[in-house]
Amino acid sequence: MFESLYNAQVARGASIWGTFTDEGDWNFARWILKSGTTHSFANELLGLKKVSTDSLSSAQLTKASQIRDGSCTSFHNSRSLFQKIDALPPGPEWTCELLKVEGDILDEGGAPQTEVVELWRRNPVECVQELIGNPEFKPYMKYAPYRLYMNDDGTDQSWDEMATGTWWWDIQV
Repeated sequence: MFESLYNAQVARGASIWGTFTDEGDWNFARWILKSGTTHSFANELLGLKKVSTDSLSSAQLTKASQIRDGSCTSFHNSRSLFQKIDALPPGPEWTCELLKVEGDILDEGGAPQTEVVELWRRNPVECVQELIGNPEFKPYMKYAPYRLYMNDDGTDQSWDEMATGTWWWDIQV
């Protein structure tokens, strides 16, 4: 499944990094978001044109000049970064359901107080499809149970993930 998704992206000339030009572009954007940098500091960082070229090789000087003229990222400020993020394929849609719940505190008339609360949720089937279809998770996906032993003679069984459990083995095998 992952190979077919990847091959389809490559065949239509789409970047496997979505709206970003390459892995470096993606990682830099990811760092900006995860670092908690404010929009103004991100703009300041993305606006830097000067880099130190001391003790750089010719290949590194080429990269340094790309940084200096701003061509190393596909975004030049936080607004263009967030436009790229917004253009990425969305995950399963969120829906909100209003629920009226009854509490254990009584009102003046002796009746239980009620409150309207929001329940935000996603379709679980779509979430599973999204997870299974994400190439990042491919090395961690298990589609069949297996038994894991701590010794060579198979007498010391270990259970560490769902696929090593007895329930999945009993149901599927």
